[in-house]
Amino acid sequence: MIRDIFRLAWFEWKNVSIRGVVAALFVLICYTILLVFVAGLAEDEGIAIILDFWFILAIILWLGMSQFSGEPFSIVKMNDDILSTPFYRYTKRLPVSEVALFHSRMLVKAVYLTVLMFAIVSLAVIFVPDPFPFSFGDHAFISFAAFWIAVVIISTMNTINEIGYSLKEDTKMNLKAVAWMIGFLVFYLIVWVWLVPYNGSFVSFTIEYSAAYPTAMSGIAVAIIFITLLTVEYAGRKKIRKHGYGR
Repeated sequence: MIRDIFRLAWFEWKNVSIRGVVAALFVLICYTILLVFVAGLAEDEGIAIILDFWFILAIILWLGMSQFSGEPFSIVKMNDDILSTPFYRYTKRLPVSEVALFHSRMLVKAVYLTVLMFAIVSLAVIFVPDPFPFSFGDHAFISFAAFWIAVVIISTMNTINEIGYSLKEDTKMNLKAVAWMIGFLVFYLIVWVWLVPYNGSFVSFTIEYSAAYPTAMSGIAVAIIFITLLTVEYAGRKKIRKHGYGR
């Protein structure tokens, strides 16, 4: 099965189109600009909090749904919708197990998210160094990048929603996405804005904490990644067994 996992992952990676690369670069630039804006708005708490929420929501929910593969996985042909990908629907036709496909999707998303988030943080620190009290490559930078890679890895949870996906679930899954966003907003407002005694955005807090305690931040990042992947693995296998998708 391990061989199938890597073959499926390579099959998707090698089918990335020029248009997909351009789309990835566009996403990279947009998220870098958003990160810089959030990091540099410490004096304007209201705007910083708004952008902070959207930045976290975007990298956790939307970044993991990015689809950069070319033909024959075009969105139009596969009638793609939120929380699923054309590639997943295409590979459902192949003689591979659902477990192997699930692990392949986890691998592709984890690698893509890690590379993209590291690039976003690197570009922000290199080209707009003022908001960041550390330089590219030093210990504080590595811990800051590791933490945000850990946060974006949470987006691999979207892999669970792809299991057994069918067009009949479009409305249900869209409603789940809306409910998730509303729930996250409430959680953010209650926990970060109301309960946490810190005047500023979560991004600003992570910058300061990484500069002051880089080793602790790196440890937190490793813990988040481990717990996230373990949880996604367990939930994915449970869904496959429950609905009898394995073959």
